[in-house]
Amino acid sequence: MALRPLAPVPPREPHRPARRASTTSLNDEPPMKDPPRLLGSLFLAWAVAQVIVLGVALTVAPYQGAVPPFFWVPLLLSALAYGGVGYLLRRHAPQARVPAIVLSALALLSFPVGTALGIYGLWTLLGRREARTGA
Repeated sequence: MALRPLAPVPPREPHRPARRASTTSLNDEPPMKDPPRLLGSLFLAWAVAQVIVLGVALTVAPYQGAVPPFFWVPLLLSALAYGGVGYLLRRHAPQARVPAIVLSALALLSFPVGTALGIYGLWTLLGRREARTGA
């Protein structure tokens, strides 16, 4: 019994997943899951960070001298504002949008973390309406 030569096997094409019809153009970004809720969490974290800084300053200060009220009063008010607006953003309260824009603009002055928070907040809150509504 003689063996016959095998026919050449054509090369296999790589597996490609099936393409789905795209509803977005090349310039559109897919909408994020829930940007205001994430921004609210970041605002709450920023408020906690401010309270920690205030606590450290007031704890160490008796050894270094008194902490003047012009330092700790604005920091405490800022922490309360960021915490309150962050809570409202997490609850999807519509009245939180304007204060969140103002606080995001103010956060731009706190380099580097506040600047990143402010840029993300303004990008999230002032983005296109379609991206905000998820439509």
